[in-house]
Amino acid sequence: MKYIKKGAMFGLDARIALAIFGALSVISGAALYSAIQDAKATSVLAQMTEVGKAYDQYFLDTGSELGFSNGLDRDIDGFLADNYVAGWKGPYLSIEDVGFLGSDIAGRINTSDGKKIFIRCLRSDVAFGGLSDNTNTAACVAGNNSSSNWILYEAFPKVVVDRLEEKVDGSVSYSAGNIRVIKWTGDNYSIYFKLMPALDY
Repeated sequence: MKYIKKGAMFGLDARIALAIFGALSVISGAALYSAIQDAKATSVLAQMTEVGKAYDQYFLDTGSELGFSNGLDRDIDGFLADNYVAGWKGPYLSIEDVGFLGSDIAGRINTSDGKKIFIRCLRSDVAFGGLSDNTNTAACVAGNNSSSNWILYEAFPKVVVDRLEEKVDGSVSYSAGNIRVIKWTGDNYSIYFKLMPALDY
């Protein structure tokens, strides 16, 4: 009889131990997932900060801002290649531009992991961003002191952009602060990160 009782207790102990291990694995799995997403957000922020520093250094060296490849996007290729600009001491970025379908697209950098980086001149006094594909962005205009340069970095999952907003702005808002977020399709979100004011406006 005692033997049976001990066996029953052992079975109960085993079930309790399994339940504890199961709970711990769920908790550690969630913590690991959270740490991975946080590391991704930190990496994105580091890359955008590198682009921002490159813009500042380009301006300090040349005394001018990047020109435009169209009415909105600056010619970010000027970071990587000397376009006969006086004072140019680049390349200013270590991020490689792999081009697009064998040739570069003016106004953006195509990264080796399939992301796209632009620098856009936008008015900061116009609210933009949100969970739709309507950006509401407004191009810089002469005489408007809210004209600023913004990095546009495409495209990331929601969990990464949320972590990024928390790191930079302290909360998730999408349409306010130094980080703005635009949802495109599915779980693809584009990040706008505010740089220095546009001094050529």
